[in-house]
Amino acid sequence: MALTIYWTDPLRNFTKPDNTAQIAEILIAGKFVNVSNIERRMLQKTLIERQKQAPDIAVFGSSRADRFSSMLFPGCILRNNSVNSGTLEDYVSLTNVYLRRGILPKTIILELDPWILNENQDIAIYTVLTSEYQSLAKKAAIDISVEDRIRFEWYRDKKYFNLFSPIFFQQSLRVLILGGKGPDLIEMEDSAAYLIQGGYAPDGSLSYSTIEVKSAQEVEQAAIQYATKKEISFMNNFRRLDPKREVVLERFVDYISSQGSRVVLFLVPFHPTAYKILISRPEYEIIETFDLIAV
Repeated sequence: MALTIYWTDPLRNFTKPDNTAQIAEILIAGKFVNVSNIERRMLQKTLIERQKQAPDIAVFGSSRADRFSSMLFPGCILRNNSVNSGTLEDYVSLTNVYLRRGILPKTIILELDPWILNENQDIAIYTVLTSEYQSLAKKAAIDISVEDRIRFEWYRDKKYFNLFSPIFFQQSLRVLILGGKGPDLIEMEDSAAYLIQGGYAPDGSLSYSTIEVKSAQEVEQAAIQYATKKEISFMNNFRRLDPKREVVLERFVDYISSQGSRVVLFLVPFHPTAYKILISRPEYEIIETFDLIAV
């Protein structure tokens, strides 16, 4: 695993030059870009730091919120700040970057995945933004447990832990399947090529290549395959809504509301077939409880 991740270097931590700044400049210039792998948290941080004005709307979420685009909100400046495997810690961290810049969005949409309130989610990718999280946590009276402090210090700037990450290993396999070390970034001047090839739009939203579009039957089969696999990512041992994480969410929302932003909570639905299967499984029936409470 470690050798595969190191050789393919999907997030440019080891053998490839970091192209985060280059991608950010392309997007800020109003162009589109297709790139196979990128450290999305650092890209989002860089994009916020280089923005010249506060957006009307900012979207924080996981990859399930990738398709939120400015086309859904005509006349508004929207920034999609979603990241892969997004967590509550990511939302807090990236919001702090906006606050530091003095460009807090008028409206913040928080996409809530079930694992947001799972104390056993075991997602540590957000630790690349540790200092941002700690800064806003202090302002919003969000308690940082001893366990979290140890985790922050343990992972801080320790990129070599990524060599043992199942998530990065999956990305490495994708690079291998695509061939070689993966394609370089492709810069696109207009939306025509973007709609065909997929990639990042200037507003931060992510689209997929039309070549990858599946039929209704294929989507149905994929939903069944997802819901019936032995373990669902980030939702293992999800027996209850974690009270501590509920407090973090509440204090985070209260704080950014006090700073003048309107907060909208949004639940991206599961595919109907996947949802029906998941809530029928005892180990994942909490998903239905999460949905009912959120509503």
